[in-house]
Amino acid sequence: RQQAEERARALETQHAAELTARQQAEEHVRALETQHAAELTARQQAEERARALETQHAAERSSRERAEQELTALRAAACQAGEQADTRARQLETQHTAERTARDRAEERARQLETDHAAERTARAGAEERARQLETDHAAERTARERAEERARQLETDHAAERAARERAEERTHRLEIDRAAAREALEDLGRRLDTGAPAAGRHLSPVAMSAPGAPARPSGPATPLPAAARLPAAAPAVTHPASPLPAPVADSSRIPGPRRARSQTVHRPGGASPTAAFPALSALLRSPTGPGHSLRAVLPPALAVIGEEAAWDAVTMWHRAESRRPLTCLGVWTRPGTDLDWFESISWRGKLVLGEPPSGDLDPAGRLTWVADLGGDGGSVRERTARSAALATRVLVPLIDGQSIVGALETFARTSRSIEDAAVDRLTTAAALLAPLLVHDMQEAEQRRWRV
Repeated sequence: RQQAEERARALETQHAAELTARQQAEEHVRALETQHAAELTARQQAEERARALETQHAAERSSRERAEQELTALRAAACQAGEQADTRARQLETQHTAERTARDRAEERARQLETDHAAERTARAGAEERARQLETDHAAERTARERAEERARQLETDHAAERAARERAEERTHRLEIDRAAAREALEDLGRRLDTGAPAAGRHLSPVAMSAPGAPARPSGPATPLPAAARLPAAAPAVTHPASPLPAPVADSSRIPGPRRARSQTVHRPGGASPTAAFPALSALLRSPTGPGHSLRAVLPPALAVIGEEAAWDAVTMWHRAESRRPLTCLGVWTRPGTDLDWFESISWRGKLVLGEPPSGDLDPAGRLTWVADLGGDGGSVRERTARSAALATRVLVPLIDGQSIVGALETFARTSRSIEDAAVDRLTTAAALLAPLLVHDMQEAEQRRWRV
């Protein structure tokens, strides 16, 4: 609208200039008319002079004729100038009409723009009102979502409490089953000794009961003494089993992916190395005349404690393989006091070890020791993810081998990241070599009991 007004003012200025020019042309015409009137007067005076002088001089007649010719030319010029002025005036009138039409169109356009602006203002006000309504609805939805999230957190808390209670009940049931199996085994052993007349060893049930190779060993509270009739004076002779040698070394594994896994390697004691020299504390525990004997269920709790304390591990777990095509199940767990690993211990009792190459499996089928110096990051087996959730950083897995078969595994964890240590590797492989025969012995006895039944 301002541009239209400026255009109108410019047209008015131009029109004023054209009017001034036309006025000047009219003044010029009037001047010519005045001049023509003066010329007419002069001509009359000349005619009068001519008549007065007609008799005096013939030459003046010629002058008068020339004057008449000049007057005729002036008249023609005046008529031409008047026609030009009229033409210019008509052009100015046409231009003024066009300017007036353009100004009317500009004013119409300005009114249309004002109408559109009013409509836009109304639409913007409606949009702002809609935005405020949406903000109000969004605030209400956010409040409802926060209430739903709070309710979900409360439900998760209740669910976690219920899950913890269920796990405690399952743990209690599991312990009761272990105690019942241990009592049943003790009664069967007592019955066999009474039937054969063999002297019974005056010993108590071990805190770690194992009714069958598939049943995990776990402390079950205070030791339960055998019935008085079973306490015979003579002690049962000790049964010894030669330690099965570890398999021959295999090529170093370079195909295990990922920078997180330190490496898997085959380890064995050099020829002539003595288990007593490599791990004297564990060897002394196993050969002690007052020790728990050669039953794995009796020796396992103190053995795991010695392994963990001697090498500064925070958790030690032993696994066994009941069937050739099934995962390994937990046989015993030791955790360092004060490390707050009760949850990890409970999970370990229900866990499984998969025989296969990392990262999908846990235990290398070739019998190689696996040392993972840093469990951080994503991926890994289920067991590694469980250990990572318990803030454990280092994991070492040593297979227990009988001949060329893997019958179990010894697993250790540490809260700090530890690189491969030769002394720790030597102790763990020695412990595996010492515990493997006991595991095989208990598995054979359990198999024989099943056949007798």
